[in-house]
Amino acid sequence: MCTGRSFGSAGEALAAVRDGLAFLNAVDAADLPAAVQAECLRGLARAESAHTAAHARLLGAFGASGGHEDDGQQTVRAWLKWQTQVTAGAAAGAVGWMRRLAAHPAVGAALAGGAVSASWAQKITGWTDLLPEAHRADADQILLAAAAGGATLADLAGLAEEMRRRTAGPDQERGDGFDERQVRLDVTFGGAGRLDGDLTPACAAALAAVLEALGKKAGPEDARTAPQRRHDALEEACRRLISAGGVPDVAGQPTLVQLHMSLGQLRDLPGAADAEAAWLAGRAGPPETASPGGSPAGPPPRPTPATRPSSRSSPGTSIQARSRPWSTPSSPPAIPGRAATCAGARARTPATALPPELTMGTPPRAGRPRPPPGSRARCCASPPKPSPGPPGSPPTCAPPCRASSPAVSRSRWTPAARPRPSRRT
Repeated sequence: MCTGRSFGSAGEALAAVRDGLAFLNAVDAADLPAAVQAECLRGLARAESAHTAAHARLLGAFGASGGHEDDGQQTVRAWLKWQTQVTAGAAAGAVGWMRRLAAHPAVGAALAGGAVSASWAQKITGWTDLLPEAHRADADQILLAAAAGGATLADLAGLAEEMRRRTAGPDQERGDGFDERQVRLDVTFGGAGRLDGDLTPACAAALAAVLEALGKKAGPEDARTAPQRRHDALEEACRRLISAGGVPDVAGQPTLVQLHMSLGQLRDLPGAADAEAAWLAGRAGPPETASPGGSPAGPPPRPTPATRPSSRSSPGTSIQARSRPWSTPSSPPAIPGRAATCAGARARTPATALPPELTMGTPPRAGRPRPPPGSRARCCASPPKPSPGPPGSPPTCAPPCRASSPAVSRSRWTPAARPRPSRRT
């Protein structure tokens, strides 16, 4: 076989290959005549075949010598992914060609000479692999000769089937294909996946029953295609299996599906607006109803440590509100329309605004006593003003009620004796 130009080393040959490809990449292909373009395309196809054969041959020798182990890689496939920066699928394809041409040397020689394309060579080796091992080499030669003689791919397929019938042994029970079963799930960019596999008859029947039951149209408005409905049916079947507890535990923990979704994506889902409105209505609580006295029903808001009573209970006693240093306000923010009116606050506030032990004339307890639950300071410090709302609205407080402020929270009430200031000069 003519090898063309001779080179002193492999490096010189690779440099020549790169120079030739660089020239073809730099030339203006549109200015070339159609005949030259066709000749270039045929030459590149032959070069691709020769490249496939040379790559498989060098990769086989590299793996046999253990060169990948010198770089700390356990397999040739891992070395290809690391050193040549190819994907796992491309590395697996290169290893497949290495093994394929090692088992079919005649096909490898035809590829190296550019007599057959890489895709046709893969078909030929696939057909002859179905024959008994003793007839594979002769079958390769017959199919390659037919391809060189101008046979089409369909002609080669018919010839391979004829050889298979003539070399087939007695019929044997092949079973149900249990040994060939396989399922492969490849996770791609963004968490999407591609599912491929070979199912046994029993598994195929079970899956078909599930897809048929869960993949029906939901109604006339269901515009999903049949493949989309089968996808949704498979997802629904998996979700039902997980939620029913039919999946075994992983490391002693139940199976958990985690879905990461932003708030914007969640609000864009169908029905999200109605769900959000229902959630807001649930947080707001049931609508308030007016009591017979004209004030809205419901418990008054809690006092906060940010508020101190400004009125004095007696000339010699003052009330100071001191909150716990470790406590934090826990009251919800104010809701418009929920401010207590003066009359309503009086209706809800007990007659005795301060606990008995804090009134004038009663000695205080030791320490810092707390008022009993429900006790609060009086709401209004001045007579009520007419309501600025429509006629019949309850009067409002002036100044606003401090006890109804949403900033109010739990506090401790501590009596502090304050001497009456002397008027003497």
